[in-house]
Amino acid sequence: MDVRYTSTTEGIDWDALAALLSRAGLGNRPPALLESLFRQSQVTVFAYDDGQLVGAARALSDYTLWSVVFDVAVDPACQGKGIGAALVKRILQLAGTPNAMLKSNPGKERFYEMLGFELMPLGMERRS
Repeated sequence: MDVRYTSTTEGIDWDALAALLSRAGLGNRPPALLESLFRQSQVTVFAYDDGQLVGAARALSDYTLWSVVFDVAVDPACQGKGIGAALVKRILQLAGTPNAMLKSNPGKERFYEMLGFELMPLGMERRS
């Protein structure tokens, strides 16, 4: 596996990204929504294997103290090969902050713990 990483949203196939996120269990979102989300995020990373999109992640960052990581997705056929860890490490490096938080899908907590994240004792969210 020869994975190539890029941090630009130029040339992204948004339909392929929507399919990837769906396969990875991150829900079904329209390609146009994903394009808006990723283009408006300060930090993005995409992983390609032989020209095929196999991973993606994005983050919002103040570039000083905190960043928030979203939508870490790896094609299920490519999981367990270090792509997810590489995405998170690249996102954190590009965000340039000492602190980061994220919301994990159930069952993925151990993966993030191996990358230095800890469960938060209290968290809150507001949804519309």
